[in-house]
Amino acid sequence: MKTYDTFIPNFLEMQGKIERESFRFIADNCKIWHKGNCIADIDSIFEIEAVVNSFNGEIEVTFDNSEISEYIIDYFSFAEISLTNDRVLWSNNILNGGAGCEEYEPSIMSLFYYKGILSRIYFNVYQPSEVLIELVSNQEGRIEDVENPLKKIAESLQERNKKQFDLNNITFISNSHQRYENGIPVKGLQESRRSVKIEENVNGCEGYNIKGGDGYIVTIFNLEGNHPMWGNNIQMTPKPMRIISKSSEKIVLRGYRVEAMTPFGWTDFNGADYGFSIFIKNGEIEYCILHMHDRNIDIKYFK
Repeated sequence: MKTYDTFIPNFLEMQGKIERESFRFIADNCKIWHKGNCIADIDSIFEIEAVVNSFNGEIEVTFDNSEISEYIIDYFSFAEISLTNDRVLWSNNILNGGAGCEEYEPSIMSLFYYKGILSRIYFNVYQPSEVLIELVSNQEGRIEDVENPLKKIAESLQERNKKQFDLNNITFISNSHQRYENGIPVKGLQESRRSVKIEENVNGCEGYNIKGGDGYIVTIFNLEGNHPMWGNNIQMTPKPMRIISKSSEKIVLRGYRVEAMTPFGWTDFNGADYGFSIFIKNGEIEYCILHMHDRNIDIKYFK
């Protein structure tokens, strides 16, 4: 039986600050537990990307949950960190039992390390039903690249995708678009021209408290007139986003929590409400979709 690394207990940093680290984890098995019973056991590849926000210290997690989306959402964050005997514990409102979490949003993430390598993750979800999601990498300890097929496959795919399509500084001209609400097309096909600009974040983004070198900036322009509210041709103001998945046929970006400037000063802005998908065919953009996740609205932009 594997014995995981142990830590000196430090609940909610009461004994001093705990270093907050970003990570990327690829699991090859997922089990779903409900009331002590394993209700699903899936051998597949699950990828987790977790990035610590340098401004508020929260860890923002993007999860490839396509095979278990009925149990957990694909994007969430945690604000609290603790150390227990055998894990690093991330949480939200742990003293009140995770109160305030939405449906399918985990309130606790447990990280287990073996010889210094992240080897297992637990997600505790309490709404609408209580489940424990266990993700495991069956690699034992620190394995050299030649012996680590999962790492080599992931790196090979990333390198191939980089060669196939360069996302930096893209401009996509759309002549029509279709709005979807809850997956249903509404208002009919709109024959109007839009320009989608995706540029590498080199120097940050005006209006947001972010640093250069992190992700991309997505802006949509109206090519047929000025916006009635802000008087210019910007249809969607610039949104900072990061890549959460990439293949030869599709790139998915999503915003993240940042501080945004308002007339009252800096305030928290949940950029994760916005996402953008790019569909590629023969090395060129075929169409794009703007996602407004909080309203379940998608706008599909055609050539």
